[in-house]
Amino acid sequence: MDYKNDFYSAINQQWINNKQLADNQTHLDNFSELNASIDDYFSREINKWFKSGNYPKNYGLEDFLTFYQQASDFEKRERLGVNPILPILNRYQSMNSFKDYISQLSELELLGQPNLLPFHLAPDLLNATEYTIWAEAPGLTFPDISFYSSHNKQGESLLNTWLQCQKKLLQEFGLSESEATDILNKVIILDTKLSKYLVTNQSNFEGRYNIYSFDDFCRLVPELPLKKFFKNIINDTPTVIIVPEESFWTDFASKFYSQELWEYLKAKLIYGIITMYSSCLTNKIKLLADKFRCKLLGIDNTEESLKQAPYDLTQFILGKDLNYWYFKQSLSSKDVKNVKELTNTIISKYKSKIIANDSLTLETKREILNKLDNLVVQIGGPDQPIFRKRKLSLEECLVDSINHILESTALLEWSKWGKKVSRKDWEITSFTVDAYYNAQLNKITLPAGILQKPFYSNEYSFIKNLSRIGFLIAHEISHAFDIDGTLFDEYGSYRDWLDEKDKKYFQIKIKQVKHKYNNLTFKGFNINGISTLSENIADIAGFSCVEDFIVTEFPEKLREFYCEFTKLWRIIEREEYLKMIILTDSHLPNKLRVNQLLSNSQKFIETYQILERNNMWNDPKNQIIIW
Repeated sequence: MDYKNDFYSAINQQWINNKQLADNQTHLDNFSELNASIDDYFSREINKWFKSGNYPKNYGLEDFLTFYQQASDFEKRERLGVNPILPILNRYQSMNSFKDYISQLSELELLGQPNLLPFHLAPDLLNATEYTIWAEAPGLTFPDISFYSSHNKQGESLLNTWLQCQKKLLQEFGLSESEATDILNKVIILDTKLSKYLVTNQSNFEGRYNIYSFDDFCRLVPELPLKKFFKNIINDTPTVIIVPEESFWTDFASKFYSQELWEYLKAKLIYGIITMYSSCLTNKIKLLADKFRCKLLGIDNTEESLKQAPYDLTQFILGKDLNYWYFKQSLSSKDVKNVKELTNTIISKYKSKIIANDSLTLETKREILNKLDNLVVQIGGPDQPIFRKRKLSLEECLVDSINHILESTALLEWSKWGKKVSRKDWEITSFTVDAYYNAQLNKITLPAGILQKPFYSNEYSFIKNLSRIGFLIAHEISHAFDIDGTLFDEYGSYRDWLDEKDKKYFQIKIKQVKHKYNNLTFKGFNINGISTLSENIADIAGFSCVEDFIVTEFPEKLREFYCEFTKLWRIIEREEYLKMIILTDSHLPNKLRVNQLLSNSQKFIETYQILERNNMWNDPKNQIIIW
């Protein structure tokens, strides 16, 4: 391969040629391989604890192990069949009217059971230290709104596949074929109606922060007893509701929550309960529940996958119980210190770039520097384990434990009402193989999961670490100044802090990035430059930050930087997976992501003597510098 025409393939082709997807794999890359390695490690350790009865004490692991033992008891699960969830299912099936339904809303909410009310607590955008109530919109069955269009042939094919798969699943719960078909048809009819009122491709917060007084909001859905609902949930009456999906609430919610559509609501509730519990019953039901997803992604759905199912289920339900233990096992104090120093170095470089930017006003520079000074950086994992008041018991079945966890989780979430938001809480697991920025808390999180090979190692050279975890850190920091980040201040409150002159500057940059990526295609698929906008901005700004540091301090290491960065994103993937990623993910496909970033760099063009006739060439006047 010629690196002047396709640098990504020139660097990664040998790795790609030596890799092959297993029948149950959608893709293979550094992230998925590390995830698999972590899963294998957990599986070995947990099985060892389980068999020996000897497990690490004082880490809050008791509930995790109890749940894992219940999930692993296939004999009991097969013997019980669907019986454990029949009382829950019967509750929904016995709702005879919309009146029956609304009389149980708050009880279902506090039990953590589906009720189709999309309320949740989150920091108030205008005051990130306070929780407020947000009203989203009910979710859809399919991952993309366009699938519900009558003109979408792919959506029509997807629907037919879904109907065939899910009909067999529903019949396992005692429904006849006609009953199952009726429920599924009603779910799709309701989803199709709902999809017309949901916002598509809304890539930033503009238009999402719509404040309604509680009384005005209640008038949008007169059939819902919201005063009683919130009195039961938080023992209070909220003064305001934040409405991100305004079109749904103003134009459709009064019809959605009404006797007129009750039979459709009921169908969606019943379907929701069945799919919610399908992974914790019999093996046959688990395979049927996974069948549609497997067909969608082009992977095999075999009984071999059931071996990993108890661990996967336990991890999904109680994964956070492993946070503290995994952090302490996998990351040394030296590693934490090294990553902290690397992060501080990148922040310092970011500050230097901002100070040197002659296009920004002094006031905007001060705001950016202030935001960087107040950035919370979480490394590794939480500083203490989780201890629950109510312990799980082996005397109960798996579904009972799930119900206890759902209820305790719901109560915990709603108990935050009236309390201050903590920027120190861990929102993700310590073994997550990724890094995150939270705009509403002005915080980046670097879990222990990502702080190991091939992303970071104290055995790597400084340049290799900078090229890999360093880029990811710079990328996440850059989200503080993307189309969303520029709307939040140093504490995560929604505030318009860009100077008017700098708004115009930033809008020009946004337009350039949209134009650059909107014109791209990859393997026959069009790239959406709007839905990928924030990630593309963070990529360009983060890459530039790391590259500038290397140019200044280690110019002789540029080639190592470009190669190590490119290796970070190597991937093989199924076409079905690629289709889904392009439709639903806010990131570019990896190959496109790498080559576009490199060709946006004049230093890269000069280092490898890229000429105008080469595919990696990009005219300097088309190269974008964000900050």
